[in-house]
Amino acid sequence: MKSDNQPPPISGTGTNRFRAGATAFWSGFIELSRAAFVSMIVTASLVLAAVVWLFSPSGLTGPLGDYAARSARDAAAFATVEVLRLAHSEQEHPRLLLLGTSTIAQAFGDPQALEKHLDGSPFAADWDVHMLATPLQTRLDQLTLIENAVRNRRPDDPPLVIAIGVGIHRLATNESRLIELEQMGRLGVRSDWADEAMLQMGASPRPRSGLSVVENFNFVVQQTPVTLARMAVLRPARCNFASYASGPAVPVEARNRDAAKAWIEAGYAAPDYTEFLDALYGRLSGMPNVHLVLFDERLSPAFISEYGFAGLSDEIYARFADHASRNGSVFIPAMKNAALGTEDYHDDYHIKIGVPQERVRAAFATQFIKFAEEIDGVVK
Repeated sequence: MKSDNQPPPISGTGTNRFRAGATAFWSGFIELSRAAFVSMIVTASLVLAAVVWLFSPSGLTGPLGDYAARSARDAAAFATVEVLRLAHSEQEHPRLLLLGTSTIAQAFGDPQALEKHLDGSPFAADWDVHMLATPLQTRLDQLTLIENAVRNRRPDDPPLVIAIGVGIHRLATNESRLIELEQMGRLGVRSDWADEAMLQMGASPRPRSGLSVVENFNFVVQQTPVTLARMAVLRPARCNFASYASGPAVPVEARNRDAAKAWIEAGYAAPDYTEFLDALYGRLSGMPNVHLVLFDERLSPAFISEYGFAGLSDEIYARFADHASRNGSVFIPAMKNAALGTEDYHDDYHIKIGVPQERVRAAFATQFIKFAEEIDGVVK
């Protein structure tokens, strides 16, 4: 039996076009109508083509890339779009890239706030700062972001500084957890460097095909519904860099300190993170005007004191400072120099919004300006 009901024509723009397309798609399922079925196929093909293009590097680097994030806290999507735009835009000014976990994103917040601290120096006033920190950021995530950031650099480009947060809770390596997080495909870009690291751990990287939507299938599936909905109503998410310390401070009894303690103790003697940094220094050393620096990613003083980690923390940071120096770089103890107290922390990992952040930015800027001056002298 053939239905006389025909789907509405797909016309107009914005919300009306989206609703009409959705209606035609649904009609293809529920009505015994050749026209409805054809409309469903056409609509599905158009949506699929739009998704393939949107989640390609060309799509994400364009204006519609603003819609890729599902919410203001979707740091992985924001980092994906940011690093692709860095890779595909001409570098006109020196760049500073901040990598690390949510601790770093919370401590610095909007990168433009750090740029304001650099504006007062003749050696750092024109630097652009970009936040590439993501929750639970692994060394494989860092390889992926860094390789993409330097992918299209030219020998005469302005300086690029990659700053990575390090700490006593960043030493341990649970390879099964690393592999699990990598296989989740949280970022929407791929990296040969990360794939090589996976193979070295005896794991198989996710398939590569040259088609972005296939290579990043998990990311695309996760983002698509909300992305299309945001596009339909023209409401992109705006990044909230410091979203990890909202509301009242987390009570001590609600913090999983035993797990943090066990993780730190497991990683104390692990050499692999410094080996990772050595390999990264080696990869970047042949790239003109690319520098890797380290800075501190510190836990709450109350946690450090309660578990007797003060001496270990000082020892580890001294080790990182020596490691950076031996590689011709610097270690910037911004959070230490900011003199953060227990009252400045929302929980054991994240500082509060406002004055604590300003102190961290100012402390980081003070030492980074000195490094920028050294770079400026070398370039000239």
